[in-house]
Amino acid sequence: MKAVNYSWWIGAIISTILTFAFLGSDSSLDVGMIFFVGIVNGVFWGYIIGLIIDKVNESSSNQENPSTKNNIGDSSARNSLYKYDLRRDGYYLASINKGVDNPIYYVMFFTSKGFVGYQELDEFDDSELTNEDYQQIIAEGEALDEIEISNNLTKYKKRGADIFMKFYNPEEYSNIDPIEKVPYEEPNVYNKWSGQVIPGGLLLDLETSTFNYSLKNYSKEKPIKNLKFKFVPISMN
Repeated sequence: MKAVNYSWWIGAIISTILTFAFLGSDSSLDVGMIFFVGIVNGVFWGYIIGLIIDKVNESSSNQENPSTKNNIGDSSARNSLYKYDLRRDGYYLASINKGVDNPIYYVMFFTSKGFVGYQELDEFDDSELTNEDYQQIIAEGEALDEIEISNNLTKYKKRGADIFMKFYNPEEYSNIDPIEKVPYEEPNVYNKWSGQVIPGGLLLDLETSTFNYSLKNYSKEKPIKNLKFKFVPISMN
């Protein structure tokens, strides 16, 4: 309820009491006039004070509401980012056609310890493996505490809905420090998948870095963009 709706009559009562207190002892003034002056002054000033109170409250409310709305919006944004988490009770599958009857399949498994297994296949028939076979693959992946980097196994990084992973062969000569004789932490030749976690899958780009012998230098290409991986669940019972 707005203050102005009741401040005027409260003001009228208080003003009338105060008016009688200050002027009532003067016998030369008419009682009716004193009463009238008290009411008029009280209604006027009570109404003004009520308007001021309502304006202050309205201003405070307007300052609080955007913050509240922003908090709600931020919370909703955070939820939208994190609700599409990586699932590990199955695998992610995508395919592309590089010619007539020449598909290539891409399969990815993720583990809770930050590892991802990857395989590029010319043929893929999920009926060739039983549900128990898939369960064993997932269990073996979850049992890994450390990995040896290879073309098919690496760590993935995920920030919110964004995800990326870089696969490379540490035995590739251009990935080995010629002096220390150990693989570089940042390889020169690699396949990097990056993109986002989406409802029911992944949306990824592929970036490849290779050594161009004719140019005697490394070259980067992005042969695949916005490839959708569908998540295929596996019954763990």
